[in-house]
Amino acid sequence: MITKEQVKQVMDEVDALNLSDGAHWALVHERLGLMYGEVFDIIAEHPEFFGVMAVSNAREAD
Repeated sequence: MITKEQVKQVMDEVDALNLSDGAHWALVHERLGLMYGEVFDIIAEHPEFFGVMAVSNAREAD
């Protein structure tokens, strides 16, 4: 199981490469051995740890 600390470490390493957004996220996922999108799920589960704000996908019903 990948920990949030491992994700953060790999993100920091990849940040240093100054890649485009798409290449950055693809490489983070590749280095962690995760399917594309799984890193985003981990970040969404721990927004405070990653220094991001949680965003709701919920839409108001008409």
